[in-house]
Amino acid sequence: MSKFKIIKGIDSALSSSGKTWFDVEFLGIGGAFDTEEGTPSALFKTKGGKHFLIDCGYTTYSKLRNKNFIDKVDRVFITHTHEDHISGISTFIYDRFFVHKMQTHIECTEEVAKRLEAYLDICGHPKEMYQIHTEKHVFIEDELISITKIDTTEHHWPVNNFPNSGLLFHFDTGDDYFVVIFSGDINKPITNLMAPGDYSFVYEKPDNVFIFHDMTSLVHEQNPHTNFELLVEMKDKFKNLFTYHHNEAQISTISKINPEIALTSLIIQGENFVIEETRGL
Repeated sequence: MSKFKIIKGIDSALSSSGKTWFDVEFLGIGGAFDTEEGTPSALFKTKGGKHFLIDCGYTTYSKLRNKNFIDKVDRVFITHTHEDHISGISTFIYDRFFVHKMQTHIECTEEVAKRLEAYLDICGHPKEMYQIHTEKHVFIEDELISITKIDTTEHHWPVNNFPNSGLLFHFDTGDDYFVVIFSGDINKPITNLMAPGDYSFVYEKPDNVFIFHDMTSLVHEQNPHTNFELLVEMKDKFKNLFTYHHNEAQISTISKINPEIALTSLIIQGENFVIEETRGL
């Protein structure tokens, strides 16, 4: 049994019984055209107070602005360069630079960086406004956090070998660890690309693993997202599975076929979570 648990953020003040390690707030959980649910983006907060923004689509910037959070983001992680994941980044960078006198630090894979730099060049950003870091592994030494960029190219959008990635956050708590995985956009379970030989720590303690994965009810050739039926086996291995990048109509469809998988949806679960270490274990 894992000594780490995830609870809804809205319930954390009432049901908290342990030490908080990590906060997850989704700023958008919908697909590319689902403006009501917002473009997929998440804000991660560590126990030490660092804030990591995952993707910045066309609804993300306004939400950050309304939260007065533009200057509080330490690093931005970009999974790929589709508009629903980057179209807010230009304004975000301009705001930080001109209003807050801050440079923006962006993390992505080397291939994603090439396209992102071209995009920002078109938007007119001089290089002093931002820095892009492309190392596969990122280490936050003062909090014992390691972050791995998982290359998922060829498993989202087939056109021109479109570069794509997911993210794995490994938290060392001293006597144990837990893992948070963010799939990005991918047409199969991201764990299918994570061989046990390379990611043994994920498979050794599956109850310590918390996965946020895109999911769709759509079925068509070259599907750019993971069909819900492909996530059944993942859910059997990793009970802490939560899904996004869909709307209520898709969840209604999924629930008629597989209610258990439908219940993983953030539309049902909510958009705010806290991962904590339970006392006494």
